[in-house]
Amino acid sequence: MSQEIRTFPKQERLRSHSIMARLFDRNAKEVVSFLVYPYRVVVLEEENSEPGFPEVLISVPKRNFKKAVYRNRIKRLTREAYRVQKVIFSKKLYLGLLYVGKELTTFEEAKKSLQKALSKLENRNSPSN
Repeated sequence: MSQEIRTFPKQERLRSHSIMARLFDRNAKEVVSFLVYPYRVVVLEEENSEPGFPEVLISVPKRNFKKAVYRNRIKRLTREAYRVQKVIFSKKLYLGLLYVGKELTTFEEAKKSLQKALSKLENRNSPSN
């Protein structure tokens, strides 16, 4: 695997407020959501687009972790777990990773959960579907 693929550049981070609004719109039919504990994965698929890496948003609620130190640690672990195993999809995806667990996670648990989520997305977006 090349070094370029193993990075998490700014272009792969979801920054568009309009897309975030569409991603979390409860009435949007094109948004798919599923749970891979401790993450809730929200996916918005863009039709007629070229293959590439998804744009990712990582969120940890203040309700569950009052101290910013813990929220930032979970976000850092999640980013790293995503970075080491990210994959190219056949369509442009916008991906929201929401941490719904009530306790701190380890890197191994985060990596395992994200691996399940990404493989579920790969199976869902495979050309045979």
